Amino acid sequence: MKFDSSSEMPVLNQPNSISPQELINSRWTKNSLQAFPNTNGNIRGANHLRALASTERVIIKQKKEWLEIVLGCETQNHYDVLNEQNEVIFSADENSEFCMRCWCGPLRPITVDIRDEDGVSIMHLRRPLACQELCFPCCMQKMSVQAPPGNSIGSVAQKWGFKPQLHVKDETNQVVFIIKGPLCQFSCRCGDVDFPIYASDGQSECGKISKRWRGVFHETFTDADIFGVKFPPGINPYMKALLIGATFLVDYMYFEHANQ
Repeated sequence: MKFDSSSEMPVLNQPNSISPQELINSRWTKNSLQAFPNTNGNIRGANHLRALASTERVIIKQKKEWLEIVLGCETQNHYDVLNEQNEVIFSADENSEFCMRCWCGPLRPITVDIRDEDGVSIMHLRRPLACQELCFPCCMQKMSVQAPPGNSIGSVAQKWGFKPQLHVKDETNQVVFIIKGPLCQFSCRCGDVDFPIYASDGQSECGKISKRWRGVFHETFTDADIFGVKFPPGINPYMKALLIGATFLVDYMYFEHANQ
């Protein structure tokens, strides 16, 4: 699957407004990829995360689990991450307990290990057990992002409200992006479901996460989804990694329910 270049997301700038680029901390620009700290003597992740440096879009494709389709039994999810040339650059695997998958369904606590094409672990995502209902504003969803594993680069946190809203934060807990979603996350019109990405002001749209429509069979009988991510222009691989983590959280929060 390739993105249609005609569907470019415009960057919305009003006269005398601050551009999304100016709202992003300068150390996150594309040319400022700093060296990763030495984690357990392994700094290979620094080179392998560079696969994101020249990529303005990625596709995150969940693999079909036939056991889920046939038996309705929730299994651990597996994904491929593809670049603009439709090449697999990363693979991702969920780690979770069987009992939690049965009892907690899409709310289950998970970790996601993301590896490069050589099998080297370059990212680690962790979501603890939490609620996402309006009646529990003190126990909202959150996902931490490490790149490489052991080196925290930020987190994604759900904000309380009637419409979906996620705050993407850097390692100093500063909001760098705000992701807003529609009140209805179902593909009611057989089309994509979009989650626009805004700069930290919450007004300047600069990117997009889209849940792709896969047809009646997939939407009805399986939760194997495809997501497209259009990154804000000019950001470096660290921030792209944070937005990839945000996409996984969107999947588990709003679309991991087909067999529940």
